Amino acid sequence: MNNSDYWIKRAEELKKAEIINESKYVEQLKKEYERAVFEIQKETRNWLARFAVNNQISLNEAKKWLNANELKELKWNVKEYIKHGEENGIDLKWKKELENASSKFHISRLESLQLEIQNEIEKLSSKEQINTENFIIDTYKNTYYKQAYELQKGHNVAFQVASLDTSSIKKVISRPWTADSYTFSDRIWKNKNLLLDTLQKELTQSIIRGKAPDEMIEKISKVMGVNKNKAATLVMTESAFFSSVARKECFKDLGVEQYEIVATLDSHTSDICRELDGKVFKMSEYKEGTTAPPFHVRCRSTTAPYFNDEFEFGERAARNENGKTYYVPSNITYEEWKAKYVDNSEKSDIMTPNYIRMNITNTFNPKNEVEAINSAIMEMPKNVQEDLRNTTIEIFSKGQIIRNGKEINVSFYDRNEDVIYIYQGASKSEVIHEIGHLIETKYKILDNPEYINIRNKGLENYSIYSVKDLKNYSNIKGIKSNKFISEQQGRVYYKDLMGNSYIANNQKINLNCLGEYFSEGFREYFENPTNLKSKDIELFKFIERKLNK
Repeated sequence: MNNSDYWIKRAEELKKAEIINESKYVEQLKKEYERAVFEIQKETRNWLARFAVNNQISLNEAKKWLNANELKELKWNVKEYIKHGEENGIDLKWKKELENASSKFHISRLESLQLEIQNEIEKLSSKEQINTENFIIDTYKNTYYKQAYELQKGHNVAFQVASLDTSSIKKVISRPWTADSYTFSDRIWKNKNLLLDTLQKELTQSIIRGKAPDEMIEKISKVMGVNKNKAATLVMTESAFFSSVARKECFKDLGVEQYEIVATLDSHTSDICRELDGKVFKMSEYKEGTTAPPFHVRCRSTTAPYFNDEFEFGERAARNENGKTYYVPSNITYEEWKAKYVDNSEKSDIMTPNYIRMNITNTFNPKNEVEAINSAIMEMPKNVQEDLRNTTIEIFSKGQIIRNGKEINVSFYDRNEDVIYIYQGASKSEVIHEIGHLIETKYKILDNPEYINIRNKGLENYSIYSVKDLKNYSNIKGIKSNKFISEQQGRVYYKDLMGNSYIANNQKINLNCLGEYFSEGFREYFENPTNLKSKDIELFKFIERKLNK
């Protein structure tokens, strides 16, 4: 899939989803700020109600020592704060300050309010630090995996993708990327200190000026509001940067050689994003902030993979252990893909085969064969689809498989390897037939007494003829019977699975050498059940019971 419009559209959809996730987290972050504002307002009102005269308080009054009961209450609060800090990872420096405050015999009324306000900010900052780091890590993983999913689904070719290690991502996001060498963690700490400094100054100045309580509280709320917007901007900018890093790493890991800038074009789009929209760069030129987003604060631009007509995704992108790629249907969901190719979950609900493996020449496009395989599998009952999940289906082209010194140019099922080999040009009928060989093996049908009785019935008298035009096999005979639905069903191979000759000791045909009897009946069961019923009703019923066990 080298169509540029397709990849641009997918990039836009991924970016929209990314922005929605950012918005959800920012809303959550804002609620934490609003909760902190509420607590600070409440503490300030309570403090004023306890110490103010006529709703005002002088600086001298604010600095008076707490009485014994007030000090006892403050010390109790401080101990609770320390406990909360131990449970929520509050700054150790602040914990030490709290411990020092709790040991003081004298503490001023103003200082007690400052302590309570600072504690709310410390709790808020601690939560912001932890939650923002987790959000950025999740954003990095989601961007990488969803980009890999889109690349594989778009090309119908898949392979195992390494699960991202959280500790490695932490190392990536802990590196400064801006000119001032601040990390997002540094910025949260810097914003916290600036916020505390501003709040303390506003509080002290409001008391000095004798401002009314509501005016004082309003001023504090405005300061908190400014910081809330700073926090939102920080999240969006950091998220955009590390999403861009994740896309870059995914493109590199999956073999993408070029990428295209995709800007969100509306009235809010910046001039730089408009200018760069549609520009194509080599992956070696990918540099966040210069040739890749984010180009500015709150940047909404993204990148899409760019493919020329010669690009072969499967050839260049394979990273699985055996160096081969596997087919995935274009309708595979993200959850199914991730369970199978990232998590490798055994509990995946995928009802397609475990994989379709490509082993083809560069001149052969297996699109029709892939469609034939998918179409055949979709007709199978769920229990058969489950069996196919653990089976390899390999598409191969002329000259690629040699057995016993001979080139194989026909589809077949290898019982020892548990691989269904589908030869180029195979039809859906051929695929169903080979699935029949898999079923007769996995369900141990060939030595089932009931099956043997059904197979042998009506074959007491037969005529033998030589089968022609089978370049891949020698010594093939055929027998004719009214119960056979095709000539292939009557093929008699030179030996059975136990190595016994097709000619028995009594000079009769060894019916165990009827190697296509079940698989051809299996095919007809799905393609023309009415015909199978009329020709061999007992085989029809036997297959039906086995498929619905």
